[in-house]
Amino acid sequence: MIMVLLWFAIVSISSIVCWLAIVRFIEKNDHGPVFVIFVGLSALGAAVGIIGGLSRVGVAGEVIAASLGLLGAVAVWLFAADRSKGTIVSACTLVFAFSLFVGYMESASRRSAAESYVFWRKECLDKYSDPKIFADATVFAALDATIGTLCARIFRTEANALLK
Repeated sequence: MIMVLLWFAIVSISSIVCWLAIVRFIEKNDHGPVFVIFVGLSALGAAVGIIGGLSRVGVAGEVIAASLGLLGAVAVWLFAADRSKGTIVSACTLVFAFSLFVGYMESASRRSAAESYVFWRKECLDKYSDPKIFADATVFAALDATIGTLCARIFRTEANALLK
């Protein structure tokens, strides 16, 4: 559910920000249709960005490439159909790229936080279950001074999860 809220926030913010940036350059009767186009492109960009950011599989890169190809073709077609709409076409590209970038970076950040937790959990379990470390008081003190606080937080989190 949190990813749906993230998607909605990215779509809303990127559409509104880009629309406010271009609203002075377009005719008044085009305000509504341009905003609808921005929402659609932003929705596509955010979805592709979130999928790409969360995925560790190479297929996500293909989805990003395909969506960028689609956007490029649509932009060229729109500009070829009516050259007076060049500002709108450029803004469409901006809204898509902005939502794709924000979605990708935020999702990759969320993925890396979970991966970091798993990495440090494994390291803490390995170190604090090694009998050689407990045999030498100096080594144990050095270990506890370097990663002891981090491991204590991880072990408390795990204990709280088990007790629920």
